[in-house]
Amino acid sequence: MIVLDEAQALPVELLQPTLLALQELVDEYGCSIVLCSATQPAIEQRRNFPIGLRRPRHIVENPEALHAALRRTRVEQAGVLRDPELTVALASEYQVLCIVNTRRHARELYESLGGGEAVFHLSTRMCAQHRTSSLAEIRARLTAGLACRVVSTQLIEAGVDIDFPVVFRASCGLDSLVQAAGRCNREGRLDIGRVVWFDSEHLPPCGHLRNSMETAKELITPETDVLSPRTIAAYFDHYYWRRQGQWDGQRVLECLSANPAKLKYQFRTMNDRYRIVREAGVSVVVPWTAEGKKLADSLHSDYPPDAKTWRRLQRYVVSVHDHEQRALDAAGAIVECHGVWVLLREDCYGPYTGIDTEDLGAGCLLPTKETII
Repeated sequence: MIVLDEAQALPVELLQPTLLALQELVDEYGCSIVLCSATQPAIEQRRNFPIGLRRPRHIVENPEALHAALRRTRVEQAGVLRDPELTVALASEYQVLCIVNTRRHARELYESLGGGEAVFHLSTRMCAQHRTSSLAEIRARLTAGLACRVVSTQLIEAGVDIDFPVVFRASCGLDSLVQAAGRCNREGRLDIGRVVWFDSEHLPPCGHLRNSMETAKELITPETDVLSPRTIAAYFDHYYWRRQGQWDGQRVLECLSANPAKLKYQFRTMNDRYRIVREAGVSVVVPWTAEGKKLADSLHSDYPPDAKTWRRLQRYVVSVHDHEQRALDAAGAIVECHGVWVLLREDCYGPYTGIDTEDLGAGCLLPTKETII
């Protein structure tokens, strides 16, 4: 059995080779394929989607009836909310989660809310240990019935178990909207939770996020039951159809010979082209908290860390773009140790928003083995 969790996340440009391989495993090797998702993608074979899987079936019968029986949220289409209006709307809620599409927007919105013990920020600009600590504090406040306002990027949609009475979600595709709704009234304590879907003045980045948003806008009307399985199926049907020229966008299938008997297969090229995650970024170890500082300082030794230390260091890593790494290096904010970069400047890592590469002034160096101040 092969299980694909979050099946809706399959990149469109890899759909055809992926589905071809899965169908081959079913037909020739007796495999069973289980596609797990809150938003089941429409990847069955049909007239306008000939590359789809043949004869899939639902594990649960009558998903429409199940959707109606388990409804916990109501989606409100709020139209355009500019940042000042959005800030006022969030500040008026006692407990609220707002999910936006970029890390910069998340930080700016967090700052507009004024910080304080009831306001939180979550993004991949924070190391994993930092996010874990913030989430623990958020859950504690929610459980205690205290004020709690959180601004996050879409990272919180990836299986984070958290429950808010109100969730705001900036312009996005229906797959992301359903994931956001999964953070609203998750435990069913309310009769119905509020999911506010709004148009932000900050558009999603180009690529999947922008394309999925545009597809949703083409299909959804004020009367649409946005979260129903029928709507989700129509959304994916339209999303795949309007991008049919990209089903093998990475040209993986070009590596297969038209005549199998000749065994001319370019396996190395195929391996290089089939990449679900294409932008890995550059890892920077950040000295967050005493534990992080101790681990970061250990990298300045003449001897490389052991395997246990490397595993612990993973909790204190932030991924940055190549150009950000170059800017940090030019500003003397990072140093390379044993093949990884280590953050030196205290002003480049905020206690609430994580690493910041925008204002690389003189700054203050953290004490290390080489730089004692």
